[in-house]
Amino acid sequence: MSTHLRDWARERFPLANGAFFALLYLLALFVGRSSRPGPIEVSWRDLPGLIALWLFFLWLRVLDEHKDFEKDRVAHPHRVLQRGLVTLKQLRVLGGITLVIQLAVSVWLDGGVGPVTAWWLAALVWSLLMAKEFFTSHWLRRHIMWYAVSHMVVMLPLVMWVATMGSRDAYHAPATWMLLLLVYASGFAFELGRKMRAPSDEHPLADSYTQSLGVGNATVLLSLVVSLVSALTLVMTNVVDGRIPSFMIVAAVAAVFLAVAVIHEFRQRPERRAAERLQAGVGVSILAMHGALLATVIQLRSIAW
Repeated sequence: MSTHLRDWARERFPLANGAFFALLYLLALFVGRSSRPGPIEVSWRDLPGLIALWLFFLWLRVLDEHKDFEKDRVAHPHRVLQRGLVTLKQLRVLGGITLVIQLAVSVWLDGGVGPVTAWWLAALVWSLLMAKEFFTSHWLRRHIMWYAVSHMVVMLPLVMWVATMGSRDAYHAPATWMLLLLVYASGFAFELGRKMRAPSDEHPLADSYTQSLGVGNATVLLSLVVSLVSALTLVMTNVVDGRIPSFMIVAAVAAVFLAVAVIHEFRQRPERRAAERLQAGVGVSILAMHGALLATVIQLRSIAW
């Protein structure tokens, strides 16, 4: 079973995703902790929080596998789960283990039940509503944009969960609320990018923005969202630092240029390889902007071990 679970994870929850989770964790933790004066303190006690966040995203994947199982049996019969090498029951056990660990870490960081646990519970409740598609499954399936908008909301309590791990006063800081907007927009860009497909790869039971909006409209929307992420990154830098360093402007412009280039290539030639480059390019550009922002926070406040 463990071998097949590893195969499932490589297919549906690859380790490469950990780069985004780690960057999101450090950014939210440091922004939350920057609400206090002095250098940003880092210790081994921060490691369990990173593990908990990684496990929450694994929990979301497990929920998605249950929610979309019947559709994926038709649209993606080759997958490990759909071939029966891993079962939904096994994934439920895995999901249950992740929840126990997340709860334990939250309570440990709180020293009981406190604000960290409360934000985790908020994210958990929203994830369960997502799994039920807010009890409006048929309507949401016909309105893919509302589907994305509603599901991205889970990123807000997740950011507050991590920021509160950094400081119980994080919710008072304007930078924390600005980070919520940035992460929401970034998550939306990731979501748009990963569901851009070449016409030859479309399937009636596999939702995509290119299928719903058309290649032209979908690529224009993605370009606008990536540009919004760039603008929010610069605003976020100004909120944190009171200025916008020149290297942040260069990073933001370069990241947008990369994303728009691969988006334009796919728009001109909507083929499978172009779609893969689009997904990779948009992902790298978002990570680059977040990384530059994290570097700014560290440069501003410094790190104390």
